[in-house]
Amino acid sequence: MYYGAARKPDQKILKAAFWIPMANSLTSIYAALTVFTFLGHISFKLNKSIDEISGEGMDLTFVAYPGLLNTLVWPNFFSAIFFLMLVTLGVDSVFASLDYYQTYLTDLFPIILKSMKREYFCALLCGFCFMCSLIFTTRAGV
Repeated sequence: MYYGAARKPDQKILKAAFWIPMANSLTSIYAALTVFTFLGHISFKLNKSIDEISGEGMDLTFVAYPGLLNTLVWPNFFSAIFFLMLVTLGVDSVFASLDYYQTYLTDLFPIILKSMKREYFCALLCGFCFMCSLIFTTRAGV
C-alpha cells in the first residue's frame, strides 16, 4: 500500500510484485526462528515450559527479550541495540503512514495543495494524528 503511492504510473511492477512479498515472507520466517529460538533457549535454561515464560505482544517484547538479552555476553550493548531497533521501527512506520495518508488525501482532494503549502498540510496532518493518538498515552490505550 505504501510502496504503491511512491511508484510512477508507467513503471513496471512485475519484479516488485514478486520480490516485495518474497522479502516480506523471508523476513517473517527469520523473525519467527529468532523468537522461538530465544524462547526455547530460555525454556531450556530455566527448565520451564514455554507457556510459563512469556505470553504474547507487549509481554514478549518488554519482558522476555530483555530477560534474554541479560544472559548474553555484553547485555548493555545488545539491549541498547534492541531498543534502538524498536524506536527506529516505530519512527519508520510513522513516516510511511504519514506519507501514505498525505498522498491519499492530496490525490482525493486536490484543492488541499491549491489552498496551502505541502509543509503546512503535513503539519496539520501531524497535529491531527497527534490528537488522535493521545488516547494511547492513557490506561485505555492497550
